[in-house]
This record gives sequence, structure tokens and C-alpha cells, in this order.
Amino acid sequence: MKAFTNAHLPPRVSDFLATNPVGDVRGSGAQHTALMPFTGEELFPFPTATPEDVAAAVTTARAGVGHGNRGRILLKLHDLIRKHEELILDLIQAENGKSRSHAYDEVMDLYNCARFYGVNIRKAFGPERHPGALPVLTKTRTQHYPLGVVGLISPWNYPLSLGVGDVLAALSAGNSVVHKPDSQTTLTAILVRRLAIEAGLPEAAWQLVPGNGAEVGDALVPLVDGLSFTGSTKVGKSIAAQAAGRLIPTMLELGGKNPMLVLDDAPP
Repeated sequence: MKAFTNAHLPPRVSDFLATNPVGDVRGSGAQHTALMPFTGEELFPFPTATPEDVAAAVTTARAGVGHGNRGRILLKLHDLIRKHEELILDLIQAENGKSRSHAYDEVMDLYNCARFYGVNIRKAFGPERHPGALPVLTKTRTQHYPLGVVGLISPWNYPLSLGVGDVLAALSAGNSVVHKPDSQTTLTAILVRRLAIEAGLPEAAWQLVPGNGAEVGDALVPLVDGLSFTGSTKVGKSIAAQAAGRLIPTMLELGGKNPMLVLDDAPP
């Protein structure tokens, strides 16, 4: 696999970087620079989010709760992902360093998520009618409402599957999302958010707050109505304890980080 370098970035990536992606994230804190895993070269500098930025993002996101036409938006997003598939693959490789075939696994996952949610929203979240306690004379109806603003903290290793895929699940239920993508893979989140907005999603419904995990996470937990976190068991325990104090729904996917030794004679 040929390594991307700044001198040999695919033109699609260079063109995307020229569109000021920094303007798509909330951040007034210290600058962070994502590096290209292939070479260690600088790829994308951006300001990180502060607790104040997180609070502002949650306030903005509340205006996007309950957005309509969610099925149509997700199905159109499915088509836009297909249209921009090569750029998405380029960004995953530039930010994450995985092979193109492995990057395509993530794109396929996102296709499935967008289409499944788009097709099944009406069935999953539409009103349900049931017989009442007194048949014929009484009826009952189940009505589904959005939870509100969902905080989502996603990892670097699967920026689409474990990041954007979970965002789409929350959006399909009418929630807004304040999303902290990993600082190494923020560009991938920016691009798919732009495509979702092009598909009709209100800008307020998906806010990006990249930055320090502890700082952003600690600011999110007291403000959101639900939380999703993928990361280490240690951090997950801390988040669970904070969320328990507020009794908010919380989804945790936890694991460990194992060391790997790469010797000097390993093939490039």
C-alpha cells in the first residue's frame, strides 16, 4: 500500500482541506494538529473545544431536536455517501492509516446503517395503536418522542462505524447529537456531517466538539440527555458513575489497549 504524504495527497483531499473544515467544529481552546500515520507529517490543525464550547454546542443542538423527514434525509445521505465514496476512503486512510479495503468495510457499514434506519424509521418510531382495557370502548396509543441531546464520544480506529454509525442511530430517533470525534479522525466526521446537512439535516442537529477526552467528556455528561462512549474500561467506569448520578441512558463499548512491538526488519 502506497503511503500518503503531504506532497502526494490525493487531489480530492487537498481540495477538501482548502474548504476550511476548521469552520465546521466548535473550538476556542488550544490548537491540536492531527498527524498522518504513514509519515508523521501534519495533516489538519484545529482548535480544541473548551467546556464553554461544549455548553454552547448543547444549547445549539437543542434547537435541532425532533427534526422531521428523517427517513428521507438518511436515504439521501446514503446516496451522497456513494457519490463521495472515494473522498471518504481517502480521508479515512489519511487520518487513520488503515488499508483501503479495511476503510471500505466502514463505508459499507455506513451504507447499511443509513439505508436501514431510513427505511425503518416509520415502523420503529411511528405511533402504535393497541386495544384498550375495555375492547371497542377504549383504545390506547404509544407515541415515541426523542430523548433530546445525545452526547457521543467516538474512537479513532473506526471513525465511520463507531463514530458516524452511532450518530445516525441517534438522529434517526429524532435526537440531536453533540459529537466528540477522536482528534486524529475529525476530518472524516466533518465530511459526513456536511453530507448529512446537504441531505437536509439541520446544522444544529449535529455539533462537533473535538478536543481533550477528559475535558470534553466531563463537560458533556452534566448537560446531555443520553450518552454513548467507545473507549477504555477505565474511562468508561468514570463516565458510568457520572451518568448514574443523573440517571441518563448510557451506552458503553469498552475495551483495552494492547502493546505491539514492531521490529526494525518489519516490511513497510
